[in-house]
Amino acid sequence: MENIELLENEYFVSIKGYEGLYEISNMGRVKTLERKIKNGLKSKNLQDFNTRKESILKVNKDAYGSIALYKDNKYKVLNIRDLMMLNFTDFIPKDGYRIVNIDGNYGNNAFSNLKVTKNIRWREIVPMVRKGVSLQELSDIYGFSVEKLQTIKPRKDQKGISHIYVDDKLDYFETINTEEKAYWLGFIAADGCVTNRSLNLCISKTDVEHLKKFRDCINPKRPIKEYKSKYSPIPLTFVNISNIKITESLIQYGIVERKTFKLHKLPDIPEELIRHFIRGYFDGDGSLSQHFAKHSPGYTGFTFSILGNKPFLQEIQQHLISKCDLTETNIALCKPKKNQITCQYVKGGNPQVLRILTYLYKDSTIFLQRKYEKFLLLKDKVENNTLPKMTDDTLISIKEYYLSLPKVGYGNKMKMYEIIGEKFGFKAGTIKTYITKNKQEWQK
Repeated sequence: MENIELLENEYFVSIKGYEGLYEISNMGRVKTLERKIKNGLKSKNLQDFNTRKESILKVNKDAYGSIALYKDNKYKVLNIRDLMMLNFTDFIPKDGYRIVNIDGNYGNNAFSNLKVTKNIRWREIVPMVRKGVSLQELSDIYGFSVEKLQTIKPRKDQKGISHIYVDDKLDYFETINTEEKAYWLGFIAADGCVTNRSLNLCISKTDVEHLKKFRDCINPKRPIKEYKSKYSPIPLTFVNISNIKITESLIQYGIVERKTFKLHKLPDIPEELIRHFIRGYFDGDGSLSQHFAKHSPGYTGFTFSILGNKPFLQEIQQHLISKCDLTETNIALCKPKKNQITCQYVKGGNPQVLRILTYLYKDSTIFLQRKYEKFLLLKDKVENNTLPKMTDDTLISIKEYYLSLPKVGYGNKMKMYEIIGEKFGFKAGTIKTYITKNKQEWQK
């Protein structure tokens, strides 16, 4: 013992099964005791036995923490953490459990730094993740760090959890009590894709900054991805959140899978937040188009419209009538021959459109910027009559933008006209008429 200096509060006990040969300390050190060992007889001049001095053995400082012990002319490789638990507790290592270093340092095998946890079992973890158990909670249960959990690769037939983010605000939609939450609830009702396990919000790349605002509400660390769709000449951006806790919160407000067919009424949220919900829905599935009268030079008209199923649009109309002093409008199918579900609520007349938008935008802090700017143009037109006429420069800009877009098939042309119309503030039909009339000359 004189050759080994003890650490603070350190003491040694005999290793079970190796009494008189090795001892282990509460600080995770293993020592071999002084004893006579049989000589290998490499030389005939050596004695049959040598004295082995007391010394500290080296332990591999890796995840395995292996150490070799010698008995009855045989070596056995053991795990230092298993040895600690065997000799300082009654725990017997068994399948389904593992011993981990609390601080994550494999070199610190002090008894106070060890704990017994369950092994990672993907059949157990995946359902827990889908139910909303956070990575920090999984870390406490299984002993892995959050970073480790995000990098572990499952078997081929199982989905990993690297897409789970510990900072997600999973209870964000649990209670709709702010303008921001009501707005995003409406936006998701229009443009989101909800299943029983995930939420996907996808919009045009031109509005990616708006998507970032939503992403930041849930978790700024989440990535925004991009892909090209055969149905749109402009790339799309999306954020995906796979967590049952968020989708369950949305479902209680009627935001369900195939919501276009099932969302028939306004959500049950405080009355003062309904306008923020409608504004979010309008930013997702509505439009504010601008048109110029052929026979009234200088006149600029605006049309407010929203898409959805008829019962839902009727609820929106009744709410706006009560708040904005509007006349009732017939809600008709958009494309009766092709679609018997999607209808359109359309309101024209600059004074009425201005009353709707003033109600929706009053004291608001979150909105789609390009639609808000059109509202400001309308407001300026009605109040000051200063909105400029449609000019040759506008037509040239439409021409240049149209020629810069990739060619699309016949079935996607209307979508392209809608995109151009949205950008310049015109109805898709107006854009179609103008382009059809001039495209042959442009392509010469």
